[in-house]
Amino acid sequence: MQAPKIDQRSYKDIVAYTEACAKAFTEWRPLADNKPDGGRSLIRIFGHLATIVGDRLNQVPDKNFLAFLDLIGTSI
Repeated sequence: MQAPKIDQRSYKDIVAYTEACAKAFTEWRPLADNKPDGGRSLIRIFGHLATIVGDRLNQVPDKNFLAFLDLIGTSI
């Protein structure tokens, strides 16, 4: 049985949402033609970090299940 994913967002989803929030709540605008700039670089770094955290978070149900089995004295 596969445990449900807690965070189903992908890297692209996180970056797109973060860029949309940055445009809506700040005066930052990306440069034309997708040229790299400081804001976009920070958003991409944040996207990678958030993806790592999401992957770790998605492992929690399996780890809790294994801890429960250990508590009751059984294993898979």
